[in-house]
Amino acid sequence: MAVLDDFMTAFNARDDEAMCRTFHYPHVRFASGGIRIYETIAHCVEQFDFARFAARFGWDHSEWDRRTVVQATTDKVHVAVIFSRYNDAGDRLSEADSLYIVTRVDRRWGIRSRSSFPTVYVHTRERFDLNHFSAHKTEEHGCIRTSCYLAKV
Repeated sequence: MAVLDDFMTAFNARDDEAMCRTFHYPHVRFASGGIRIYETIAHCVEQFDFARFAARFGWDHSEWDRRTVVQATTDKVHVAVIFSRYNDAGDRLSEADSLYIVTRVDRRWGIRSRSSFPTVYVHTRERFDLNHFSAHKTEEHGCIRTSCYLAKV
């Protein structure tokens, strides 16, 4: 889990070079209905803009809520994670379910791929559809969670 800690530390420090050093390349990101492939560390650094990201979401920092190893071999680990994004007042803005694929290449662990389900905005109270995944309010902490079935739209 050290590489995931390093990733989150770099992400919260808004250090794109340190964040990109936690990846193996090519690095593949599945999110927001698309696929992004970073071929090299230079390509990764060039593409990520923390200022734009922070302004777009009102984001100040992120935290891991849960990290669970779901499959592992000696050189590859699948980690199911849930992370939350927070504003500068410490209010949780959103949470997301993701799968991180971490691999060991040349004795170094790095994140090879990340796949995220639609982000759930925790202040939303109504049922809504995001890319054909349903989200419903739950009683637990007044938050909503994405469900793992296709919504009937």
